[in-house]
Amino acid sequence: MKETDLFLPVKEWLEGNGYEVYTEVESRKAGGRADIVGVSGPAVSVVELKKTLSLELIEQALRWKPYANYIYIALPYSKNRKVFGSKVLEFAGIGILQLKEYSGIFEDRPFFDVLPSLRAKFNRRIDDHIRQSLVPRHKELPGGHAGGGYVTPYSSMMERVRDYLESYTVQVTKGGWATIQEIIDNVDTYYAVPKASLANALLHYEMDWCEVKIENRKRHFRSKEPRRSFDI
Repeated sequence: MKETDLFLPVKEWLEGNGYEVYTEVESRKAGGRADIVGVSGPAVSVVELKKTLSLELIEQALRWKPYANYIYIALPYSKNRKVFGSKVLEFAGIGILQLKEYSGIFEDRPFFDVLPSLRAKFNRRIDDHIRQSLVPRHKELPGGHAGGGYVTPYSSMMERVRDYLESYTVQVTKGGWATIQEIIDNVDTYYAVPKASLANALLHYEMDWCEVKIENRKRHFRSKEPRRSFDI
């Protein structure tokens, strides 16, 4: 069983409990990436998907305590789970979801029953930055993903830049072009020196979709092929 096999059953279990599910959510504060984030009203839950229970996994789950109300570890079902690891998780308030596999129920795929063998305890988080960092693409990514393709703070920022350049304000009232100052006035960035850093990033890493011109000694940027159009 692969970690990616765990994703769909856990996603369906969360949705059945009233959660909206997001995947591969990166947090600079926690210093890592959550396999699954579930949001239900004010509650934020994090689930880590792994094949085996280890001290490294427990440490990985513990880093979410200041930022999530409930934390779970999802693992393949085992009758011989180590008591020590389970006790550590119980003491820390971290829950365990065991996935038991059944064959012969579906022709094209196995069936997994999600068994909460240890309930997560409610945790008072210190801020809402995980929820605030969620974007629509977090709903589209496969969970338990070990490679690239996940949403990083940089890619989220560039998505916001592109959205602004393709907005009605820029496309219609500005002819599609915007200065770097106009961009940073309308888009949140994580750069300490946003004007120079964002301009450098657009020029060196985003020219597949973004183009630049110099007018009145200022750089102006626009999206080469906007993903939507406006009737004028």
